[in-house]
Amino acid sequence: MSPKRLGSMTFRQAAEHVLKRSRHPMNCSQIVEAAIKEQLLPRSGKTPQNTLNAVIRRDIKNLGRNSPFVEGNEGYFYLRKH
Repeated sequence: MSPKRLGSMTFRQAAEHVLKRSRHPMNCSQIVEAAIKEQLLPRSGKTPQNTLNAVIRRDIKNLGRNSPFVEGNEGYFYLRKH
């Protein structure tokens, strides 16, 4: 199955890029807003934040500690420190 794509980056790639640049955890709406602002994802789709949420949660579930994403409090995500 190919990754969900909106533009030149997948949701996963865009989220990882945005969270690398952020100095604090972000929720999916904030990540999508930043990705659109940086033109990593186009402004399209009805609920891109829900799609991103599903992508990140699936990544965490499938990869466990190998996922770069960590869920913090109340639906906020950050990147695992390696």
